[in-house]
Amino acid sequence: MLSTSLSLRQFDNKIAFFMIFFTGYLLVISARLFYLQVHIASHLKEQSKKNFLRTETITSLRGNILDEQGNLLATNKPIMSIYWKGTGNHTLTKEQQHILNTFGEILDQSSDHIMSSVSIAERFSRTILLIKELPISWLSKIVEQFPHHPNLIIRTDQQRYYPHQSLASHVLGYLTALHADVEGRVGLEKLFDADLKGHKGQLLKVINSFGTPLSEHCIEQAHAGKNIHTTINIHLQKIAEQLFPE
Repeated sequence: MLSTSLSLRQFDNKIAFFMIFFTGYLLVISARLFYLQVHIASHLKEQSKKNFLRTETITSLRGNILDEQGNLLATNKPIMSIYWKGTGNHTLTKEQQHILNTFGEILDQSSDHIMSSVSIAERFSRTILLIKELPISWLSKIVEQFPHHPNLIIRTDQQRYYPHQSLASHVLGYLTALHADVEGRVGLEKLFDADLKGHKGQLLKVINSFGTPLSEHCIEQAHAGKNIHTTINIHLQKIAEQLFPE
């Protein structure tokens, strides 16, 4: 009789211990859920948006610099560049390797130096620059051999151009790249940089977990910079520099 009572008491103790442990476990889980769903819910929601939304900058067209008669002293020149757009393949296909080898033949250089960067871009669906300032003769060959290829993107970029070369260069100044941005370094390019560079735009892209773009939407339009009219007479400037060379 005594042994039976002890057995029942031990059983009750085990049940009580299990109930306390189970209750404590539920309290911990409930506290954790409350912390995730209430306390930091807004932070997690914002983080999830960042994981699937990407913003890209739309470059604004830099304004021109003109002399007193309206002649261009500094402007923008369109240049053709070709980019590689990754499509999510873990390894380069034979066709993709053939494209890169063909680039090497067209450019008369080895394609090995771009194979590694292209492989990474392809795996993570990224877009990278392959060739900048593509000559028309090379461009026509590439378009002819690979028309409408999903990996190849041809873009028109803008490069600063001074029609009179070094003439009045000490006054006009020049540009420099600073933190992936182009700014006036000296001269008028620096003095009127805020007016010349305009206002950049923003492009919102929706991507999946592999980084592949699904859609895009322009959330802010880019606005070109203002033109700057100076009192310089480029013809008189040329005569003065010929009479008084440095």
